[in-house]
Amino acid sequence: MTCGKENSEGRIVVTMTYNETKILRWTSPEPRSNNMIWSGDLEIDDITPTLANHLSLSEPTLATSLVAGSILQITPSGMYFNDTVRKQVSAQERIVQASVVGKDIILVVYNDSGVWTLWSITVDVTHPSEGSQGDDISFSFKGQIDLPREPSAIRLIHFQYSSFHLL
Repeated sequence: MTCGKENSEGRIVVTMTYNETKILRWTSPEPRSNNMIWSGDLEIDDITPTLANHLSLSEPTLATSLVAGSILQITPSGMYFNDTVRKQVSAQERIVQASVVGKDIILVVYNDSGVWTLWSITVDVTHPSEGSQGDDISFSFKGQIDLPREPSAIRLIHFQYSSFHLL
């Protein structure tokens, strides 16, 4: 996750075996914006203890992103914003793979009946009117596709079509 002024700091989420997740913070003494030449120097700190009350660390993190200033975390049981369950799968289902780009999410969900599906979800953030508290965060289910078997990997990418003309 990238954040910070002039792309000079960000977060790295590392999911390891045995349900362990680490959140690392990187900082660069040089801004990495506006195509500036970057030396590659980084400082990396483990900030997992600091964020422990904002994350669900009891199960592995499959994907994460920074959305509207909150940490979106996807685990096998559901989706969380700052350790608050926002969408949970049923007891017969589990999320086995996830990919997040911006506000778009795709999930591979396994059902105990042996069915594999690919879900498409968008995060909707409504900023409150003046005097209200916090952003209203919800999920919009965009559809699903049944899969013949478990995919080996998934990756969500945004593709913008650019046309060109031959002279």
